[in-house]
Parts: sequence; C-alpha cells; structure tokens
Amino acid sequence: MVVGELIQAGQERPPVVVRRSRADKGRDGRMLLLHGLANNSGVWSRLVGQDRGLPGEIWTADLPWRSHGPSDWGHGRDLLSPVRAALTEAGGFDVVVAHSFTSNVLLRLLTEDTGRDLLERIRALVLVAPFYRGAPTEFRGDTVPGLYDDFVRVMQEGIAVQVRPGTSPDMVHAMAQRVCDQVGPYGWLRVSDTYLRTPWLRLDRLGIPVLVVAGRRDRSAPESERLAGSLPLGSFAVNARCGHFPMLEDVDWFAGVLRSHVMSVEPASPCPTGAA
Repeated sequence: MVVGELIQAGQERPPVVVRRSRADKGRDGRMLLLHGLANNSGVWSRLVGQDRGLPGEIWTADLPWRSHGPSDWGHGRDLLSPVRAALTEAGGFDVVVAHSFTSNVLLRLLTEDTGRDLLERIRALVLVAPFYRGAPTEFRGDTVPGLYDDFVRVMQEGIAVQVRPGTSPDMVHAMAQRVCDQVGPYGWLRVSDTYLRTPWLRLDRLGIPVLVVAGRRDRSAPESERLAGSLPLGSFAVNARCGHFPMLEDVDWFAGVLRSHVMSVEPASPCPTGAA
C-alpha cells in the first residue's frame, strides 16, 4: 500500500505513495508534506526544489484523492487509513504539513481515539488553508452546494500560478473544471462530510504546537484563523498577497514561517534505526 522512494515505470500506482524528496543533511528530524484535494506531491515542488533551510529530511506523499489518482477513492467512508499509512511510513515523522482538505482529514485522525498513538512521534503540525466551523449552526443551507463552485475558483488560482505566462483565463477555467469533475459525486460527498464534521473535532486533544497558515485572499482565511484560536497551542500566520496556495504563490515567505515554527519546538528525536 505504501512504497518508498521510487515507483517503477509502467506499474499501477498504489493508493498511497510516500517518497523521500530530500535526504537528511546532517540535521535530525523528518518532515512529511501532504497535498490537498485533486492536487499531488508536485504542489510542494517549489518548497523542496532547493534548500530553504528546513531541518532534517523532507518526504512527500501522494494520497488517494490526488489528481489522476484512483477514481473510486470516494466510494468508501474511510479517509483516515490512507493518512495513517503515510504517517507511519519510514518510522514516522516529527513534523507534518497538510494542505486544505487533507488538513481536516489529518485533524480528525489525530483527535480520534484511533489516532492518539500517532501523537507520540509527531512534535509539530502545520495546517495550510484548512476549513473550519465551530458550531453546526454556522452552516447554511447553501454551504454544501456552494462547495463545488468555490473549489473550481480555488483550483483556478492554483493552476494559474503554475501554467505558462499568457495562458488564457478560459483555458485555466476549463482545466480547473476538468479537475473538479474528476473528483466525482462520491468524492464531493466525502469532502462535504469532512467539512460538516469540523464542529465536533476534539481539538483539546492536540497538545502539540500547530501553526495554521493562510492567504488573506482566500475565502477560507477567517475560518483558518478561527481554527488556530481554538487549538490549545495554535498560532496563525497570514500572507496578505496570497490565496489558497501560499506555498506556490510566495514560497520564500511560506518557507520562512515553516522554518520558524519547526525550529521553535522541541528538538527532534533521532531517526529510527534502519529507516529508509
């Protein structure tokens, strides 16, 4: 289910793929980067493409809800097992960074009884552009129907940052529409359910430092800030120039806040003997 650093050409990719993107350069610790809905590990390419002073090894994961991933990922109700599988690869991780939808799946995993053991290794979290409502009454009747349109807009932002300059807005919109259609009705059902469950997250169980990162131009920024304020050891960093993808839109700023957060917590435990 989970593989190491390389998938052979021609093989069908398994539901969860974990790779080491940067080897340890004499610094302790291991960081895992988790993409959001309909993205893949490439969303972190600007962060890991060069040394930005981040400590330890950096690993990335491709999850079932990645772009061009398994088309049936939304047919089952279990979203936690793929994230757990990624977190336990290579002996575990000291710092976990998750984006958007996966931030919420990660929060649910770590605050339920079945995920409490994972917190024995993890010493810090970074949640990028998560969604959050503090009470069921904060959802309106049009919240779920509006998710699709909001996500098309979000994907347009992410695609526009990465495509060649001069690509027409119509082309970017068509690409975003195609990505969202690939999520499928069952995928959207899982996304909606994850969002609607956020008022019942046991945030009090997270006794580790959690940095919540957002772009002020993202509509979810107020929700992200409220989530940070609801966490026992939460902090909030916002970039006024960014939207939903600060790690793409302003990678230098993002690397800086990530580095500061990681360096401010307790030193990493030694890497497990024999880890890849």
